[in-house]
Amino acid sequence: IVKRLTARRVCADCGQMTSVLVNPKDRCENCGGKLFQRDDDKEETIRNRLRVYHENTAPLIGYYQQQGVYHMVNGLQPVDAVFTEIQRVINS
Repeated sequence: IVKRLTARRVCADCGQMTSVLVNPKDRCENCGGKLFQRDDDKEETIRNRLRVYHENTAPLIGYYQQQGVYHMVNGLQPVDAVFTEIQRVINS
């Protein structure tokens, strides 16, 4: 996760997101604008967010599972499939 997130870059001109793993250049493939790394994508920030998640958020999964109200949605699917799955959970 850290490697993928620290590789993210954003074009200062058009806002296009890319990755130095895909586009190692310092220019946007879309418009030629300068790419930059957002503060949220810096390693220290990411590691802190992961620590907070593991300390504060992850323990809630077990709680909500015990309450019978936890539903897992595979966010790696195409957007339409994720949306359909979320709708199914909400409507059930």
